[in-house]
Amino acid sequence: MRAKTVARGLLVLAILALPVLAETRPVDGAGVFMKLYASLCVQAGGRPEIVAEAMAQSGIQALPAEEARFFLRDKPGTVWPVQDASGVYRVAQQADGTCAIFAQRTNAVALDKTFADFIRELPAKPPFRMVRTADERKTHDGVATHYQAFQFGIPGEAGSFLFALTTSPSVTSAVQALASFSRVSEGIPAPAGK
Repeated sequence: MRAKTVARGLLVLAILALPVLAETRPVDGAGVFMKLYASLCVQAGGRPEIVAEAMAQSGIQALPAEEARFFLRDKPGTVWPVQDASGVYRVAQQADGTCAIFAQRTNAVALDKTFADFIRELPAKPPFRMVRTADERKTHDGVATHYQAFQFGIPGEAGSFLFALTTSPSVTSAVQALASFSRVSEGIPAPAGK
Protein backbone atom coordinates (compact mmCIF):
# COMPACT_ATOMS: atom_id res chain seq x y z
CA MET A 1 0.00 0.00 0.00
CA ARG A 2 2.79 2.41 0.93
CA ALA A 3 4.62 1.68 -2.35
CA LYS A 4 1.50 2.60 -4.34
CA THR A 5 1.06 5.83 -2.40
CA VAL A 6 4.72 6.75 -2.99
CA ALA A 7 4.42 5.91 -6.72
CA ARG A 8 1.28 8.07 -7.10
CA GLY A 9 3.03 10.89 -5.26
CA LEU A 10 6.00 10.63 -7.65
CA LEU A 11 3.63 10.76 -10.63
CA VAL A 12 1.90 13.92 -9.38
CA LEU A 13 5.29 15.53 -8.62
CA ALA A 14 6.51 14.72 -12.13
CA ILE A 15 3.42 16.32 -13.66
CA LEU A 16 3.77 19.43 -11.50
CA ALA A 17 7.46 19.73 -12.44
CA LEU A 18 6.71 19.85 -16.17
CA PRO A 19 8.26 22.80 -17.95
CA VAL A 20 5.96 25.66 -18.83
CA LEU A 21 6.64 26.69 -22.39
CA ALA A 22 8.37 30.04 -22.23
CA GLU A 23 8.28 30.72 -25.93
CA THR A 24 5.09 31.90 -27.56
CA ARG A 25 4.42 32.23 -31.27
CA PRO A 26 1.95 35.08 -31.63
CA VAL A 27 1.81 34.67 -35.40
CA ASP A 28 0.11 31.27 -35.30
CA GLY A 29 -0.96 31.09 -31.66
CA ALA A 30 0.43 27.55 -31.13
CA GLY A 31 2.84 28.72 -28.45
CA VAL A 32 0.16 30.72 -26.60
CA PHE A 33 -2.24 27.77 -26.81
CA MET A 34 0.35 25.34 -25.43
CA LYS A 35 1.41 27.78 -22.73
CA LEU A 36 -2.22 27.94 -21.52
CA TYR A 37 -2.42 24.13 -21.66
CA ALA A 38 0.83 23.56 -19.75
CA SER A 39 0.47 26.32 -17.17
CA LEU A 40 -3.23 25.81 -16.40
CA CYS A 41 -4.38 22.29 -17.26
CA VAL A 42 -1.24 20.21 -16.86
CA GLN A 43 0.33 21.96 -13.91
CA ALA A 44 -2.97 21.86 -12.01
CA GLY A 45 -2.71 18.07 -12.18
CA GLY A 46 -6.48 17.51 -12.39
CA ARG A 47 -7.34 19.79 -9.46
CA PRO A 48 -10.10 22.23 -10.54
CA GLU A 49 -9.50 24.61 -7.62
CA ILE A 50 -5.99 25.45 -8.90
CA VAL A 51 -7.29 26.47 -12.34
CA ALA A 52 -10.12 28.49 -10.75
CA GLU A 53 -7.66 30.29 -8.46
CA ALA A 54 -5.30 31.10 -11.35
CA MET A 55 -8.15 32.57 -13.38
CA ALA A 56 -9.42 34.58 -10.38
CA GLN A 57 -5.91 35.98 -9.79
CA SER A 58 -5.80 37.00 -13.46
CA GLY A 59 -9.10 38.84 -13.03
CA ILE A 60 -10.78 36.81 -15.78
CA GLN A 61 -14.52 36.35 -15.28
CA ALA A 62 -16.17 33.01 -16.10
CA LEU A 63 -18.57 32.72 -19.03
CA PRO A 64 -22.30 32.55 -18.30
CA ALA A 65 -23.60 28.96 -18.01
CA GLU A 66 -25.38 29.11 -21.37
CA GLU A 67 -22.18 30.06 -23.23
CA ALA A 68 -20.11 27.55 -21.24
CA ARG A 69 -22.35 24.56 -22.02
CA PHE A 70 -20.76 23.86 -25.43
CA PHE A 71 -17.23 23.78 -24.00
CA LEU A 72 -18.20 21.65 -20.98
CA ARG A 73 -20.22 19.16 -23.06
CA ASP A 74 -23.13 19.61 -20.65
CA LYS A 75 -21.01 18.52 -17.65
CA PRO A 76 -20.58 20.59 -14.47
CA GLY A 77 -17.70 23.04 -14.54
CA THR A 78 -16.54 26.52 -15.44
CA VAL A 79 -15.27 28.16 -18.64
CA TRP A 80 -13.17 31.31 -18.89
CA PRO A 81 -12.52 33.37 -22.03
CA VAL A 82 -8.90 34.26 -22.79
CA GLN A 83 -8.06 36.57 -25.63
CA ASP A 84 -4.71 37.81 -26.80
CA ALA A 85 -3.16 39.14 -30.01
CA SER A 86 -2.82 35.59 -31.34
CA GLY A 87 -6.47 34.63 -30.96
CA VAL A 88 -9.48 33.72 -28.87
CA TYR A 89 -9.22 30.81 -26.41
CA ARG A 90 -11.47 29.13 -23.86
CA VAL A 91 -10.27 27.39 -20.70
CA ALA A 92 -12.80 24.75 -19.66
CA GLN A 93 -12.45 23.16 -16.23
CA GLN A 94 -14.87 20.32 -15.53
CA ALA A 95 -15.77 19.46 -11.94
CA ASP A 96 -14.27 15.95 -12.39
CA GLY A 97 -10.82 17.46 -12.96
CA THR A 98 -10.71 17.34 -16.76
CA CYS A 99 -9.26 20.57 -18.12
CA ALA A 100 -9.34 21.67 -21.76
CA ILE A 101 -8.13 24.55 -23.89
CA PHE A 102 -10.05 25.52 -27.03
CA ALA A 103 -8.81 27.72 -29.87
CA GLN A 104 -11.35 29.27 -32.20
CA ARG A 105 -8.75 29.75 -34.94
CA THR A 106 -5.19 28.43 -35.11
CA ASN A 107 -2.61 26.96 -37.43
CA ALA A 108 -3.34 23.23 -36.99
CA VAL A 109 -0.01 22.09 -38.47
CA ALA A 110 2.00 24.38 -36.16
CA LEU A 111 -0.05 23.29 -33.14
CA ASP A 112 0.41 19.58 -33.92
CA LYS A 113 4.18 20.17 -34.00
CA THR A 114 4.19 22.24 -30.80
CA PHE A 115 2.15 19.56 -29.00
CA ALA A 116 4.56 16.84 -30.22
CA ASP A 117 7.50 18.90 -28.90
CA PHE A 118 5.74 19.29 -25.55
CA ILE A 119 5.08 15.53 -25.26
CA ARG A 120 8.73 14.75 -26.12
CA GLU A 121 9.85 16.97 -23.22
CA LEU A 122 7.81 15.10 -20.60
CA PRO A 123 9.98 13.25 -18.06
CA ALA A 124 9.12 9.74 -19.30
CA LYS A 125 12.14 8.05 -17.72
CA PRO A 126 11.77 5.10 -15.33
CA PRO A 127 9.66 4.70 -13.32
CA PHE A 128 7.50 6.83 -15.65
CA ARG A 129 6.37 5.84 -19.12
CA MET A 130 4.54 7.59 -21.94
CA VAL A 131 2.40 5.59 -24.37
CA ARG A 132 0.71 6.91 -27.51
CA THR A 133 -2.85 5.60 -27.33
CA ALA A 134 -4.31 7.32 -30.42
CA ASP A 135 -3.24 8.97 -33.66
CA GLU A 136 -6.32 9.25 -35.86
CA ARG A 137 -7.04 11.36 -38.92
CA LYS A 138 -10.69 11.49 -39.96
CA THR A 139 -13.00 13.48 -42.20
CA HIS A 140 -16.63 13.96 -41.20
CA ASP A 141 -19.04 16.12 -43.22
CA GLY A 142 -16.06 17.50 -45.15
CA VAL A 143 -14.18 18.57 -42.00
CA ALA A 144 -10.79 16.93 -41.44
CA THR A 145 -9.55 16.33 -37.89
CA HIS A 146 -6.41 14.92 -36.30
CA TYR A 147 -6.77 13.36 -32.84
CA GLN A 148 -3.76 12.23 -30.83
CA ALA A 149 -3.57 11.02 -27.25
CA PHE A 150 -0.86 9.90 -24.84
CA GLN A 151 -1.05 8.23 -21.43
CA PHE A 152 1.61 9.06 -18.86
CA GLY A 153 2.15 7.12 -15.69
CA ILE A 154 3.97 4.39 -13.81
CA PRO A 155 3.66 0.85 -15.21
CA GLY A 156 1.71 -1.45 -12.92
CA GLU A 157 0.09 1.43 -11.03
CA ALA A 158 -3.62 2.17 -11.13
CA GLY A 159 -4.40 5.47 -12.79
CA SER A 160 -2.49 7.66 -15.21
CA PHE A 161 -2.76 11.02 -16.96
CA LEU A 162 -4.20 11.47 -20.46
CA PHE A 163 -2.85 14.21 -22.74
CA ALA A 164 -4.99 14.68 -25.87
CA LEU A 165 -5.15 17.11 -28.80
CA THR A 166 -7.65 17.42 -31.63
CA THR A 167 -6.93 19.87 -34.45
CA SER A 168 -8.64 20.78 -37.69
CA PRO A 169 -7.27 22.84 -40.57
CA SER A 170 -10.86 23.75 -41.53
CA VAL A 171 -11.88 27.35 -40.87
CA THR A 172 -15.50 26.19 -40.93
CA SER A 173 -15.00 24.28 -37.64
CA ALA A 174 -16.53 25.87 -34.54
CA VAL A 175 -13.07 25.46 -32.98
CA GLN A 176 -9.86 24.45 -34.70
CA ALA A 177 -8.11 23.03 -31.65
CA LEU A 178 -8.98 21.27 -28.40
CA ALA A 179 -6.34 20.03 -25.97
CA SER A 180 -7.42 18.19 -22.83
CA PHE A 181 -5.70 16.86 -19.74
CA SER A 182 -7.33 14.41 -17.34
CA ARG A 183 -6.70 11.72 -14.79
CA VAL A 184 -7.89 8.30 -15.93
CA SER A 185 -8.53 5.22 -13.82
CA GLU A 186 -6.62 2.89 -16.14
CA GLY A 187 -2.90 2.43 -15.76
CA ILE A 188 -0.40 2.61 -18.63
CA PRO A 189 -1.15 0.02 -21.33
CA ALA A 190 1.29 -2.90 -21.52
CA PRO A 191 3.87 -2.74 -24.34
CA ALA A 192 2.76 -4.38 -27.58
CA GLY A 193 3.56 -8.11 -27.76
CA LYS A 194 3.47 -8.73 -23.99
